[in-house]
Amino acid sequence: AARTIAEAWAVANRPGTTVGAGTQMSMGYLFTVTEDGANVGTIIVNDDTGHVGWLAVAQLSPTTSGS
Repeated sequence: AARTIAEAWAVANRPGTTVGAGTQMSMGYLFTVTEDGANVGTIIVNDDTGHVGWLAVAQLSPTTSGS
């Protein structure tokens, strides 16, 4: 059921992404979300309530050296 919830959330909120295999944790299930082969975040589905949380992967900008 958690996978179905995660996939429905991704379709509605992150179209074009793929939901990976879930990992069960104490707070529920974690699903890695990828887009074009790159990790873009994690969906957390609470196994008691079905509530979905989203953790985005920070995309760091390249910097130039002042030297």
